[in-house]
Formats: sequence, C-alpha cells, structure tokens
Amino acid sequence: MLTWALGLDEPGAGRARAAAPAPRAQSAHAARRGDKVLFFPDQHLGRNTGFGLGYGASDMQVVDPRQRLGGLADADVKEATFLLWKGHCSVHQRISHRTR
Repeated sequence: MLTWALGLDEPGAGRARAAAPAPRAQSAHAARRGDKVLFFPDQHLGRNTGFGLGYGASDMQVVDPRQRLGGLADADVKEATFLLWKGHCSVHQRISHRTR
C-alpha cells in the first residue's frame, strides 16, 4: 500500500530515498498520489517500514497528539515523508526477553 501511495511502484521511481526523493511519477494516476504518509498507531512499525523502503531517519518525524500541532514546526512536516504517530502496540510493549 505504501509503495503505491508514495508512487514507488511507478517505473523509474526507485527505492533509495535517503539521499534525495525519487522523481515524481509521470502517470496521471500517480499525480494524484501524495508525498507523505501519516503512519499510526505504531511509530516503531512506521519507522521500520520506512527504513525497509529505503528512507532514512531524516525522512521521518514523530507526531505527538498531546502537543500543539503535534509538537512539530511547519518545516518539519513539509520535509518529512513519514509522519509517525506517537504510539505503540500495547501487546508488544508487554513482551520482553523475560517473558520468553
């Protein structure tokens, strides 16, 4: 779903994103796609997914719903590709090396 949403499934889009964004896809369908993803409810899954797609940490910002405007400046939001909702999976939070 994310490769489609970000236009990474278009020819020539490429996967390497850490250095610079891939060129925007050329099809009319892709032109309606976005260049950002709000990933929730688990920021860790969002971050790992972004890394798996070839994005770097500089492409991600954490949105804290308890802070005004998510705790982010306009520039942070504009420059990020992944906006990661400050949340986590409560089940995974309970699992540790001691529970095995």
